Amino acid sequence: MARKRTILSESEKKALALVSESLLYQNGRYQVVVPWKDDKLKLPDNHSMATSRLHSTETKLLQNEFVAKEYQTTIEEYIRKGYLRWVPKSRHQKSGIYRISP
Repeated sequence: MARKRTILSESEKKALALVSESLLYQNGRYQVVVPWKDDKLKLPDNHSMATSRLHSTETKLLQNEFVAKEYQTTIEEYIRKGYLRWVPKSRHQKSGIYRISP
């Protein structure tokens, strides 16, 4: 019996190639990339908003010593738990994407 030949679209070929190239068996499990997930973030440059939030936060902390101490304690706790980490300047991204979460 002859095997049916499957014709793939360009996007299907790309997805198949990504899956084939990334397939990894490790510790009894398979790992593979999600082919429809785009690695490139398409976010707008929000530098001015991030800078504005930073200045607002700094102003509030300078005006209230109790809030400043609580803020410092919270940041130190986040670092201890691994939620935050220092990023050396050599690893700063020049992408135009800035993140400051409330």
